[in-house]
Amino acid sequence: MAERRMFAKTVVTSDDFLELPHSARSLYFMLGIMADDDGFVNAPKAIMRQTGNTAKDLKLLLEKRFLIQFASGVIVIRHWHMHNTIKKDRYKPTVCTEEKSKIRLDEDKIYVENTPIAEPKRSTNGTKLEPKRSTNGTKLEPQYSVVKNSVDQCSVSQCRPEHSETCGKTCGNGVVILTDDEEKKIIDKIGWDAYQMYLRRLTKFITEKGASVRNHCETILKWYDEDIARGFSVPQKKTANIGFDLDEFFNAAVYASEQED
Repeated sequence: MAERRMFAKTVVTSDDFLELPHSARSLYFMLGIMADDDGFVNAPKAIMRQTGNTAKDLKLLLEKRFLIQFASGVIVIRHWHMHNTIKKDRYKPTVCTEEKSKIRLDEDKIYVENTPIAEPKRSTNGTKLEPKRSTNGTKLEPQYSVVKNSVDQCSVSQCRPEHSETCGKTCGNGVVILTDDEEKKIIDKIGWDAYQMYLRRLTKFITEKGASVRNHCETILKWYDEDIARGFSVPQKKTANIGFDLDEFFNAAVYASEQED
């Protein structure tokens, strides 16, 4: 996967983008850095916890149509191909194949849904109606964070029994299923880099071995403890704040884009 990420000044200097609050713009830049070579981010909530952003920041980026979010929780950066052109020898296709099949590039190289999303209904006074909410007043969200590989089908026996109703027969083969609390528990203990390493390891274990893993969270934490006890090399948890000065980053991104022109 390419390590270099760019941002098109036509996007990040637009009025729509600059009208966003400081926090939402910083989240956009961080998602752009962490996205794969097709512009997909499979764990946006984990990144938000690391950067200190809130669900409101993500909601603003979605409402302004800088991002598209799928039912799985995966997001894609709509202007990705305006930002980045990756050489074929460095390009690594996204593993979010199901989500990618639901979008296409328009004539301006911007991601759009294959089936257009209906515009929100408006009341008689011209204001948008509020999204439908659950009885506790919070917006309904997907319950699980799911990391998929490129295989499309699996048997129900490979899914965790307690999630079989949610996962069913259409989950990806080798899917690692974690609740938000489980994901946070893992990241808090072992850090982001180790978390990503064990996600890949568990996905490969289930896919290639055909193993049935009952509790994905406890398996990851058990493997981590065993590796530490054996003295194996494990990515160290970073305690430093990964935040950055947005104005400095923004100016650097615009400057780099101008050099590309």
